[in-house]
Amino acid sequence: MRPHVLTQWLRLAHLYLGLFTAPAILFFALTGALQTLSLNDRSPDGNYTPPHWISVLAQLHKKQSVQLPQRRPSPPEGSAAPKPQKTALDAGRPDGPPAAPQGQQAPPKQPAFQPPRKPLGMQIFFLLVCVSLFVSTFSGAWMAWKYRRSRIAIGVTFLAGIVIPLLLIKW
Repeated sequence: MRPHVLTQWLRLAHLYLGLFTAPAILFFALTGALQTLSLNDRSPDGNYTPPHWISVLAQLHKKQSVQLPQRRPSPPEGSAAPKPQKTALDAGRPDGPPAAPQGQQAPPKQPAFQPPRKPLGMQIFFLLVCVSLFVSTFSGAWMAWKYRRSRIAIGVTFLAGIVIPLLLIKW
């Protein structure tokens, strides 16, 4: 195979593969930005609940499904979690963690669960990555449409990149 034939074939493969995957890349860049800003997460104190469409898009991004998981209702304030039933093996054991042997200090109590802190610098960096990916993909698809003669093939390939995943969601 001559070098110019290989180069021409690679350029066409790059064009059509890029156009076919461009809608998915745009989707992942957008939903990745929403997740970077934690707009898909419910706040622990209940002050923020994400809009339904953001929850669905985030679920599709993470789990490839639009079916949202059922959340367990949180216990009311001030109520303790129910204690498990004691079995015959537990008879005679005191409730709670075992006491430390004499002469040793008890291990420190574990703090209440706190979600990991997201460093602001990393959030800004990944948000910049999302924006860059979106802009470069969108501009590449736009240039393919603008500067090619075969607009029908380009449009069909781009639309196939939208329609096929939508059909796969239903399947």
